Amino acid sequence: APLLDQSLALLFTHCESEDEGVRNVVADCLGKLTLLQPNRLLPSLKERLTSTSANTRATMVMALKYTITDKPQPIDASIMSHINDFLLLIKDPDSLDVRRAAVQVLHVAAHNKPSLIISLLPTLLPLLYEQTVQRPELVRTVNLGPFKHIVDDGLELRKSAFECMDTLVSTCQEYIDTAAFFAHLKSGLGDHYDVKLPCHLILTRCSQVYASALLASLDQLIEPLEATLTTTVKKDAVQQEIDRNEDMLRSALRAVDALSHMTDIESCHAFQAFMKKVVLVGDMQAKFNAVKSESDTSGSDMMDIAN
Repeated sequence: APLLDQSLALLFTHCESEDEGVRNVVADCLGKLTLLQPNRLLPSLKERLTSTSANTRATMVMALKYTITDKPQPIDASIMSHINDFLLLIKDPDSLDVRRAAVQVLHVAAHNKPSLIISLLPTLLPLLYEQTVQRPELVRTVNLGPFKHIVDDGLELRKSAFECMDTLVSTCQEYIDTAAFFAHLKSGLGDHYDVKLPCHLILTRCSQVYASALLASLDQLIEPLEATLTTTVKKDAVQQEIDRNEDMLRSALRAVDALSHMTDIESCHAFQAFMKKVVLVGDMQAKFNAVKSESDTSGSDMMDIAN
């Protein structure tokens, strides 16, 4: 016990560190110790959620993440009693890091133990969706000598939120209101490159899980897909920008291919018009055929594995 007390004192001191790497190690250690002594440590983590230090709040939330394993644990009942207090920091008013930590805990819980969060989803989903919204006030310009670099401080939070939504579609699909979900997916499909890629994966997953609801809402999702596929790189673009754009086109076309296999997709006139106008023309048709070929190959490989 004295050794544990000394360890905890050290860990709680360093949870305020400005170094994210240090805070991650502290959170990992606190999580592992909480697995061993949940009755003592869970309340200690919880009471620090109201700390005036944003770094401390973020570290406490991240510590909980390390207690949520994919196997049953004695701590699970205790986590279920306390997890809502940690997850509600998705709406932390002062810190993007705290919000992102709470989103990551929700993501891990949805992946490893959905039963911990299912009853909380009516409250948590609207808060999660709020984190997907682009906020101009978080965008700043950094001068790098003769160049100007645009930094979006909200980007990582939005990316984490959409990655969490992707997992929720897999594990909690019957608890999701598709109308609200698709409305926020639309904004992600028109967002930054790093956000569009997970959104293309979400769209592909929705074509399998929510086919009929997606078909009814598809008109609104075609617009950002078309914008992505018709974006051209600048004439003076460096090779990295060209490669990123090609990756984004392939990612979007994989989602389009998934949509094209949905039952009754031929009844969606907007999608058929989009295919004729944007996808099945010129170089884009060649790219689409290549993506379809990859999809067919991977599908047959899975069949071979199954057999």
